[in-house]
Amino acid sequence: MAFLEKVGGTLAAKGKDVAEKAKIMAEVSRLNGQINTQKSVAEKLYVEIGKMVCEKREDWKSMDVTVQLEQLDAIQVEIAGLQEKLLRVKGVRRCDSCGSEVDRKVEFCPKCGSALEVLTEEDEKLWEDTQGMDGALEKIQQEAEAAHCPQCNKEMEEGMIFCPFCGEKLK
Repeated sequence: MAFLEKVGGTLAAKGKDVAEKAKIMAEVSRLNGQINTQKSVAEKLYVEIGKMVCEKREDWKSMDVTVQLEQLDAIQVEIAGLQEKLLRVKGVRRCDSCGSEVDRKVEFCPKCGSALEVLTEEDEKLWEDTQGMDGALEKIQQEAEAAHCPQCNKEMEEGMIFCPFCGEKLK
């Protein structure tokens, strides 16, 4: 009976992990959808401006595209904000040198070796505000790492101090 209780507990824990991953994936999909929608609106504005230029090429100096350009600026700001939220949900940030996504906690980019900007208290507050998503992802990753022996990679039960397969100390 104890075995069945352990199996039930393990299944419940794995179910929670899957639910957390699904929430993260749903949020990533939602943000990507919003970004793509904004890009689509921007493309339509580019086409509109191009059409106006072609139609009024004879008298292009009198053409006023200020409204469209302001809309494009607003869209670009919105896209940048959505992309920043997306990075926070994923628990990463961009390297200023090469543009790679890197874990928010590292100090140097693993792709190009550039030193990354030190996060300010305000930056950390932003990360904490999205802790529900990136914290859940981090927790899932930690649990996945802790659930396997670092030596033989066999799956371990929670609370084990030594691996029963190879004898490696786990904690």
